[in-house]
Amino acid sequence: TFLNVFFVVYALVPFAYYFVRSDSGSPAGYVITGVNAAIAFGLSFAIVREFASLRSVSFVSIGYAVLYFCLALQLRKRNPHAKQPFVLLVAMGTLFLVVTVPVLFSGHWITVFWTIQGLALLWASIRIGDDRMLSAGVGLILVGAVKYLCWDQTALYGLDYSDLRFRNGFVITAFARWTTIVTILAVSMAGALTIGRGR
Repeated sequence: TFLNVFFVVYALVPFAYYFVRSDSGSPAGYVITGVNAAIAFGLSFAIVREFASLRSVSFVSIGYAVLYFCLALQLRKRNPHAKQPFVLLVAMGTLFLVVTVPVLFSGHWITVFWTIQGLALLWASIRIGDDRMLSAGVGLILVGAVKYLCWDQTALYGLDYSDLRFRNGFVITAFARWTTIVTILAVSMAGALTIGRGR
């Protein structure tokens, strides 16, 4: 309880100014926000894992993500000119969602959800006109594609690149393979269309 109260206080303090003033600018103390979140999540992870399963850690990461997204929405309503703090809050919330995926899911579902989250970032970046969020969305989609080619194909599906043969057979992992590749292609196409319309 103390740890998470400590986390919430230091998550709120750097952004409190923008909730009561209507001007914009770079958020002061944003480094504290990042360090605070990393330390609090690391300690929460250790405490929860000592008494519960790995999936129980997702309650912490989802809770942190919800907190940052709620702060971002409230800030957008109260001070729409404060673009920098809003982007930072969305980025922190997205980061915790990205962390949640491998905690809750395994195998090809990590790749699927990471690429979908990348598309969500692209859509949000076009809506608010922020190039950094756009870069993060493209980067997350690329991470998903690289993970599929370099990790999923060999470690999950048993592909031997030397003779292009699946060690466990072609059919047994077909659903997971096609689900992943269709998601990556669909997200890439939707992302390109989103960027094209936004520009």
